Amino acid sequence: MSKTRDTGTRDALIVLLIMAIGLFVAVFLCYFIARAFSQYFITYIPRDYERTVGTHLVSAFVTDESLESKEITQYLSRLGDTILEQSKTDIGEISFGVLCSKTENALAFPGGFIFVTSGLVGLLEHEAELYSILGHEVGHIANRDSLVGLSTELFGYITTHFLLVSLIGFNPGVADMTSELTQLSYSREQELSADSFGMHAVYGKYQSLGSMISAFEKLRSFQGSTGQLAALFTTHPDTGERIERMKEIAQRREWRTDLRFQRRSAGFAAFKSVVERNCSDHPDQLKN
Repeated sequence: MSKTRDTGTRDALIVLLIMAIGLFVAVFLCYFIARAFSQYFITYIPRDYERTVGTHLVSAFVTDESLESKEITQYLSRLGDTILEQSKTDIGEISFGVLCSKTENALAFPGGFIFVTSGLVGLLEHEAELYSILGHEVGHIANRDSLVGLSTELFGYITTHFLLVSLIGFNPGVADMTSELTQLSYSREQELSADSFGMHAVYGKYQSLGSMISAFEKLRSFQGSTGQLAALFTTHPDTGERIERMKEIAQRREWRTDLRFQRRSAGFAAFKSVVERNCSDHPDQLKN
């Protein structure tokens, strides 16, 4: 009798293991199918609809409006316009803003919303470094990477929910859906493509990649302190690998990598001062 019970228990465990493996494989395949589907059909989604999606996502992620300041808006918009001119790209409206947060990060949302945190602004020393970071983020907007990621994660969430309910009767609910959708990350190819976009914009303006390399080296030194929230559109692959790739491309194309033409500007100093003043007593604007 005991032997029969043990055999039944073992068989049940084997069935559960097979089901778990099958569920994992199904979710894994659905993720890649969703990404391929999103990348193919993303061009058919109007930019104005994407901007509406971005507006809702920003409101779900940010506690209140970004810093409203004429100096901040004009300064970031001027840099953004130069990036678009250098890249010869027409991607519609782009809105720039600063979020008060000690997290050293830059965020690109669907629809052309780009934010830099006060922590990142405080970390940078040159206007050219900020320009480099913005160039990378504009690259994500131009490639519509954020929308691809959002579509993939949404499809994956719905598929996983369906499989869990159908196969094992477990209903995880929808309470954590917003949390799931704010943990998006870019693929290796998306990050490298955005890097290339930024490199062309930087070299077009400064005839050197020094500022971009310098900015990413600063980010690499602070990667361990970004916190859980920086998982939104996080950096993949490793930042050190990307820096080496920039240097290799610069060497191959005989591009300069010095900071000779990238001195501190009065405009950047004023911008940085306004951000520090406005965020000194401001609560963190990123939702945990």
